[in-house]
Amino acid sequence: MSDVGSPPAQAIWDVDDIAKRAMAVLRLDGDDVDADRVADAAAAAVEDVDTYVDRTQPAAPSARMVDAAVARTIGRYRGKDAPFGIADAWSQDTVAVDLLAPSPAPALLGDKERWGLA
Repeated sequence: MSDVGSPPAQAIWDVDDIAKRAMAVLRLDGDDVDADRVADAAAAAVEDVDTYVDRTQPAAPSARMVDAAVARTIGRYRGKDAPFGIADAWSQDTVAVDLLAPSPAPALLGDKERWGLA
């Protein structure tokens, strides 16, 4: 039986480490009022990275995966500052651009394992 369509194998993440790295970039203390929001964003970010990389076997994340998860965490956390999530949302003659969380795709091409079409 083929593994086509099977869910991605989960990387062996230290989500607390991702959250701490993001908080260091954001210059927030561990007891900051937003620490829980950053932790929630980190959990969602590692899931995003796992989904994109689509591994066939569980493994420790590469340095690129960790960096992408930290960047995605920061983007998700800062989304509260841009509640609409887009620029030029009211202009009729421009294209709306998503600003909430950067895509992990460009940084993770070297880690991607499965390339199927859905």
